[in-house]
Amino acid sequence: MVRQKQESNIVLLPSLERRILKINDKKQLELILKAKEKIRIMGEKAMKILYSKGNYKLGEIKYKRPPYRLYIIYDQNDNTFYLTSWAHKKSQDRIIEKMKKDLKEVLAYGIENLL
Repeated sequence: MVRQKQESNIVLLPSLERRILKINDKKQLELILKAKEKIRIMGEKAMKILYSKGNYKLGEIKYKRPPYRLYIIYDQNDNTFYLTSWAHKKSQDRIIEKMKKDLKEVLAYGIENLL
């Protein structure tokens, strides 16, 4: 039996969309697009898994120059990647803790509450 790869869905959360609209640095915008394309091609293997709970995984794609991170929540049930945050490395700990809290709310109330 041959398994076909399920197509990934990539969803840009409104909060990240608002953040992107405020970015004036072309390099950062290119990195976000590059990360999105990496997810489309590689799927879950594109990101470093930071935390896992239920059918959801919290991950990041990181860049060293400039030191920014794209944070992602991956829903394994329907193969959907929710692009949630783009932040400087210095904000990493605060962002990860906030996303863990958000992930617990997603498990309790559903992914619609994150959107």
